[in-house]
Amino acid sequence: MTTEQQNVASQTTWRYSTAGERLRETAAGVGGLALYTIGLSQVFNPLVVAGLVGYAAAKTGLAYYGMTRDNAAEGLLKAGYILPLEEKHRYLQKIVDDAVNVAGMKPHTAYIATDKLLRTQTPWYMRWLLKNEAMRKKMLENIAAAMSTSDIAMFSKEFIDKYSTAEERFVALHEMGHCATEDSFSPQSVSRVFTKIVKSPVFYGMAGLFGLAALGAVGLPVGAASVPVLAAGVGLWKATGILALASGASALALNYGSRVAEYRADRNAVYFGRSAEAGINFLREAHGDGKEPSRTFSWLPDTQTHPSYHNRVANIEDSWKRAASHPVPRTVTPESEIAEMKDEKSRRTRTVLLKLA
Repeated sequence: MTTEQQNVASQTTWRYSTAGERLRETAAGVGGLALYTIGLSQVFNPLVVAGLVGYAAAKTGLAYYGMTRDNAAEGLLKAGYILPLEEKHRYLQKIVDDAVNVAGMKPHTAYIATDKLLRTQTPWYMRWLLKNEAMRKKMLENIAAAMSTSDIAMFSKEFIDKYSTAEERFVALHEMGHCATEDSFSPQSVSRVFTKIVKSPVFYGMAGLFGLAALGAVGLPVGAASVPVLAAGVGLWKATGILALASGASALALNYGSRVAEYRADRNAVYFGRSAEAGINFLREAHGDGKEPSRTFSWLPDTQTHPSYHNRVANIEDSWKRAASHPVPRTVTPESEIAEMKDEKSRRTRTVLLKLA
């Protein structure tokens, strides 16, 4: 670090989160929740809307309470969702501890995530994908998470087996970056849980009404059955269209807030580990199996929870420049890990060339 950089560092403090980021997250969370609630109010009568909101609020509160209890990890262990680290994986706990010490967080315990956790976290309408072994393996390779609500960090064995230690360090520090800013409690995260809870009874309720409508073809007066549920003058097809639009608009707003958090977690991971190369290499492995991902439809991820590969790389490179003007923390990625990552990359390249020869 140059003298000029040290002078700047002595006058500034690394900001794990900025006021602008918090403002955008709050706007996304409140906006997403408002859009979906407005949609509900146009489809259902006030009593039904109040019931849905009350049910979701109570269940959201209970969910967060369950995740913040001291024995949350014990429950996950007992249920088989996570397993204690094996001795050869103890370095993951050291990485987590380093981030905890620098950011002044509560201690987090690292665990191995199991297949059972993957199934639980996969929506019911997508679980058929888990029957495909290649798809299941690909999904398991990307399980790495840290929960500020439960003080837990978890990594699947498939993730550990695929990536180099330097890449694993970047991802672990990324997840701990989420914990440093308590993203689990952000407005967009809470709003996402809330709307997800509401959508289940709404889905089954609408399916039931369509079932009644089908029975109406043989004489059941479906109109009388739907009066206590739907708002006046709203037919089933119109109600379905309104709900679809409200759900889509809400998701776009909440996803924007999520991307703000992802950019920030990448920035903090670069600050903790001081290795932009490890972050970029991980993204290349995750998105293109070691090859540069195409820019075709590269804008599509920027409507989802995580930014596109190219935008994340640009953010990491910018974060690298910002980190240079701040003191080096104790979590710096060791040069030995960077060398290991490069050696592994070279080995894979040679293997591909031999196959092509």
